[in-house]
Amino acid sequence: MLQSTVITFIAPVVNLAQPWQSFYAGHAAVSTVVIFVHLSALVASGGLAVTNDRAIVRTAPDDVESRARRLTDLSLSHRSVLTALAVSFMSGILLFTADLEAFVIMPAFWVKMSLILLLIVNASFMVRREKQLRLLVASAVPANPAGSNRVWARLRGHAFASLVLWFAIVLAGTAMTSS
Repeated sequence: MLQSTVITFIAPVVNLAQPWQSFYAGHAAVSTVVIFVHLSALVASGGLAVTNDRAIVRTAPDDVESRARRLTDLSLSHRSVLTALAVSFMSGILLFTADLEAFVIMPAFWVKMSLILLLIVNASFMVRREKQLRLLVASAVPANPAGSNRVWARLRGHAFASLVLWFAIVLAGTAMTSS
């Protein structure tokens, strides 16, 4: 019942997507390229993010030099991660519209989208913590190492959450293939 209601509700969008669905279904090379671009962008963004997250989690809270290097690495990676995520988002829209009726009713798809939303929210908190740490370093107030340590601990928590979310997204994406 719910499935037919959802399909009826999205029928106008399905009609708009019909030319793309036909083209995608009729050209194996196109579907291969779209899937390749989507997965490559996920590997690039996720790989870079996981590498940074792991380094942050492993950095000792009292190792000021390593923390500074990790902040620099994190800052330098933002553009690459965001660019790859944007490519993944655009190719994901192409994949979504290629089989709209199937994805709209697929629970694993909505779990994956929810996890991606959580990842983006977590990333915004990570950027906020990074900026807080940079301000603390720039202020050159060595009298408040506890404040810096507290912010670093929060950044590490967000890095750990990011690691969990990236792998949960892979799990949800894998579940989509068996739904």
